[in-house]
Amino acid sequence: MRRFLMATFGVVLLAAIAIGEPSLAADKAAPQLVRPDGSYPTIPLQKDVVVVKVVQNSPVNLQKASSIAEGLATNVERMAHWINQACTTGKKPDFILFNEFPVDWLFVGHARGEVEVHDPDSGA
Repeated sequence: MRRFLMATFGVVLLAAIAIGEPSLAADKAAPQLVRPDGSYPTIPLQKDVVVVKVVQNSPVNLQKASSIAEGLATNVERMAHWINQACTTGKKPDFILFNEFPVDWLFVGHARGEVEVHDPDSGA
């Protein structure tokens, strides 16, 4: 759907440029994001130091699980365990980084309706 919308917008923009419609075509030059010396505008950070914790776990290979839903549920439980461990040990993290494998399959499973993720804090 996203690709379709982007393609549609592109076609409309090209058509507007072709017929000379100035309201849709860019009148101004693009803003300068990076200066010639390589610097760029910045703003102060909210805090000077952040805590990052990295998790490299061993997710269940969904192709070897008894079912995709069961494998995803196990991976979600393992991720929740490591999130809890990261938040209750040492300094509270600002970011928790996981390897992409369990997260990718979590979203695939969620999109297929094979796994549901509930947030006990919000009731969702």
